[in-house]
Amino acid sequence: VNTPLQPLFRKLLVHPSLSNAAVKSFLDDAIDFAEKMHFWEVVVFFDEVNTTSCPGLFKEIIVDGTCEGIKLPENLFVVAAINPYTDNSVDRCSETVSTEAYRTEYHVHRLGSEMEKRVWKYGQLRLQDMGPYIRAKIELEKSILKDKFSILRKDKEEDLFAKLLLKALQFSYEKIGARSVSQRDIQRMFNTLPFIYEHGVQADIRDRFEIALLV
Repeated sequence: VNTPLQPLFRKLLVHPSLSNAAVKSFLDDAIDFAEKMHFWEVVVFFDEVNTTSCPGLFKEIIVDGTCEGIKLPENLFVVAAINPYTDNSVDRCSETVSTEAYRTEYHVHRLGSEMEKRVWKYGQLRLQDMGPYIRAKIELEKSILKDKFSILRKDKEEDLFAKLLLKALQFSYEKIGARSVSQRDIQRMFNTLPFIYEHGVQADIRDRFEIALLV
């Protein structure tokens, strides 16, 4: 049977320019799918939800379980991730401008009291956990990138990649601060592998692979 499968996991990256209409359009699609697949649980994930310019709508979705007054399906599970609001946070309404190469603060909204009650704090990725995390990430990316990961042809090249990436993260962690290191930065490094693969793997590029990683 040739039946196309739709994902049970839906993700939306939230940002300040995201409108109520865009959020509702995304959610309407998930709701429609959840109602058709009522015997499955559909997961909707909102990432960086406290960067939004429409916090009221997200409060209604996450806390009240409704969208513009309409109850969400029972099999629609909503989860969100936030950047923690700390002393270094700058509210989105602020006009503060930084001229530093690396920002020690980031822009988020303070959550309302009802949203705050539902926050679970996982904490920062510890420096000693980065090595195992990178190794696990390599195995995951190998299964996703497949041939494009063959830029690392040998185990020793994978080992070099992991060690250099860890060194770079340790440098940022120690010289700039813990908040300078994130999973997004690690993902950006993996995103370079398809670029290298697609733009040639000639010998001269391979000979400079270690230098490229260091840079």
